[in-house]
Amino acid sequence: MAYAQSNLKLTQVQAVVRCSGTGGDSGTITLATDIKKASETAATANVDIRKIHWYCDKAASVTITRNSVDIAHLHGTGETDWYGFSDNTENDQDILITIANGDAVCILELSKVSGYGPHQHQGADGDLG
Repeated sequence: MAYAQSNLKLTQVQAVVRCSGTGGDSGTITLATDIKKASETAATANVDIRKIHWYCDKAASVTITRNSVDIAHLHGTGETDWYGFSDNTENDQDILITIANGDAVCILELSKVSGYGPHQHQGADGDLG
């Protein structure tokens, strides 16, 4: 299976991206284009990682990297959740997903912190303006 990437959810404040592939595959979640809604502009985007879900074959692994900094190295099957917090390491950089040694799926729940306009932040009342 070749590397594939799709948006499972895309709002003004959140993106959920599914990445899959087999050993040797890699792909990039490009902040300026891949998680931008058609109605948004993207300038100097900052995106945090809120959760990661992954499913790897027996010997497979997934590495998540931003600006040459390893954010996570994943084996087996699991989930991370920072419960109200997020990983903001290199959050102004694109996200590189690298799959090694077998089939794997990685789902990233991303928080679009800033840089997506014109109506990005949602107030407590649910208003996006």
